[in-house]
Amino acid sequence: MEPSFSLAQSVVHREGDYHRVVHVWIFAESTQELLLQRRADCKDSSPGFWDISSAGHVSAGDTSLITARC
Repeated sequence: MEPSFSLAQSVVHREGDYHRVVHVWIFAESTQELLLQRRADCKDSSPGFWDISSAGHVSAGDTSLITARC
């Protein structure tokens, strides 16, 4: 389903609205390792926690694939 309107990321997070995001997991088959990152201590949500390889919000007008490639 395509969104019918857009809101600022801060509004979506404050209101708890559903929104599109992408997750990119990097797995090294040769070593059987999953690449993770540690979130910065200054992040609003889950500061200092281990997190997936990469993630991001899908901007209005973009597709999930475009966002993942950027």
